Amino acid sequence: MRRSVAFSLGSNLGDRRAALERALARLGEEIEDLSASGLYETAPVEVEEAQPDYLNACAAGRSELSPRQLLALCKRLEAEAGRAPGGHRRPRTLDVDLLLVGDLRLKVKELELPHPGLPRRRFVLEPLAELLPEWRHPESGDSVREMLEALGGEQAVQHHVEEDES
Repeated sequence: MRRSVAFSLGSNLGDRRAALERALARLGEEIEDLSASGLYETAPVEVEEAQPDYLNACAAGRSELSPRQLLALCKRLEAEAGRAPGGHRRPRTLDVDLLLVGDLRLKVKELELPHPGLPRRRFVLEPLAELLPEWRHPESGDSVREMLEALGGEQAVQHHVEEDES
């Protein structure tokens, strides 16, 4: 069964833009009708040490892959970008999170859907609102737009429009 899927991508090491562009291209090979948001510059959140700013984006499309297959795809893209295993909340060349698979609710050791951080992360909700503003969280019933509005002015993000990062 084909379902809507969405991903959050971020990078704060190396050529951030190139890492995101490569990952989005690879996602497009696996995910049908893939659309990508603009790029957003964001300060790191939920981290314990100072680190460089992130470049973030979201992507959404449709897929028949299972949640575990989609998670494996995320991990494969991270590895291809040179991300070492582990290092949760540490600087990284690429972070790819599976945000949602339709309105599926799942909680297993390695994966929770929808992504548990989704309702409180502006750096995810703002780009996701470009793609799926009316998608509703299956637990709260709130749309992406409503979750974003509920955050108010917290966690400012800047839409990234520069052509070259060097």
